[in-house]
Amino acid sequence: METYGHTTTSTTTSTTTTVAIGPDISYAKSLRGILKLAEIFISILTLICASVAIQYAIAGVGWVQFVAVVTFIIFITFFLLHFLHIFARIPAPMLLIEFAVYVGSCVCIFIAAVVAACYGFVPSLGAAAFFLFATLAVAAYECVYLYRDYKGARHPSAASPDMANVESTTTTTTYETRPQY
Repeated sequence: METYGHTTTSTTTSTTTTVAIGPDISYAKSLRGILKLAEIFISILTLICASVAIQYAIAGVGWVQFVAVVTFIIFITFFLLHFLHIFARIPAPMLLIEFAVYVGSCVCIFIAAVVAACYGFVPSLGAAAFFLFATLAVAAYECVYLYRDYKGARHPSAASPDMANVESTTTTTTYETRPQY
């Protein structure tokens, strides 16, 4: 009885794109990065204006300060996630999460802006109301971009020039032996 060897070789090549974690200056110069930096800066101005209110006993000042601090933390967190390319590595629907957080932030900013505007006779609260409405405009503009990205299933960090293409090759060899009659 003779046996003949039969060799089957299949080669699979796949190209995956990975994003290196590290600072990306081009993101800070992009429209989305500039919007996030503007939100951070305006939130700081809002916090300063709300904090120097002489009549601190006004009930709305605490809410305005709270919203200014929380939105500052939210905006700087998302900026750092995008700037350092951590956003693309989180295994969650981050576009949907970011959109939901921004919508919630816009609602809170609007309420705080109305509260600050009601006490606009205090100059610092009038300025805080102005900056809150400015933050609301910038955050709402970013919400539009987030919604477009979510509906188009595009990832905002995926267009970065820092991406490295990794090519992997898998070779599978199968030996089959048949008896010869």
